[in-house]
Amino acid sequence: MAFSKYSILALLFVVTMTSINVDARSLLQTTTLPNPTIPSLPKSDLYDLPVIPSLPKGSLPPFSSFPSIDSSFNIPPVSSPAPTPVPSTPESTNSFFSSFPFFSQTLSIHKP
Repeated sequence: MAFSKYSILALLFVVTMTSINVDARSLLQTTTLPNPTIPSLPKSDLYDLPVIPSLPKGSLPPFSSFPSIDSSFNIPPVSSPAPTPVPSTPESTNSFFSSFPFFSQTLSIHKP
């Protein structure tokens, strides 16, 4: 019963996909796309336009009159506080690893 149910579902799926494929192929074959035409501009219109539009000569101040960066406005860099060094003593390392039995054994082996 279960096998026939799955086989019927599979057959229905295959038939549906085949039908969709046939419909899509027939649609693609019947539609014809017209050849696109690119409109061309008359060449006389192109020569009338300037390539790069330019600004009038008096619209911008001369380059030397632009404001320059004054040295009185220098902002000092932000100084960060010096980091406090953490003392690394063998005693503190030894006491940390002594809580783990594996490390305490290896430390005791490698001690001179």
